[in-house]
Amino acid sequence: GGDYAWSYGDGTWTVKTSPKEPEIGASEGEIAPGTYRTRGPSTDCYWERTAKDGTILDNRFATSTQEVKVTVRATDGQFTTRGCGQWTKAQ
Repeated sequence: GGDYAWSYGDGTWTVKTSPKEPEIGASEGEIAPGTYRTRGPSTDCYWERTAKDGTILDNRFATSTQEVKVTVRATDGQFTTRGCGQWTKAQ
């Protein structure tokens, strides 16, 4: 037992206000709106927020970074990430 933070790795996540817990190792599923971050070194990190119709709302690419932070909004359709490591909800 205990409290564990959900984390999200590479893949495309559908934004839901009441998401189902992601399966370990999943590359797609559901993510709640909120601010997320990665910690630790990563190279070639890419993320994007898209509308429900797939239109890119915001995206970034970093060739080298120690930390990345992004806010997923309730109005977003999906959040996609590659090479950034594990995203956890920022406290």
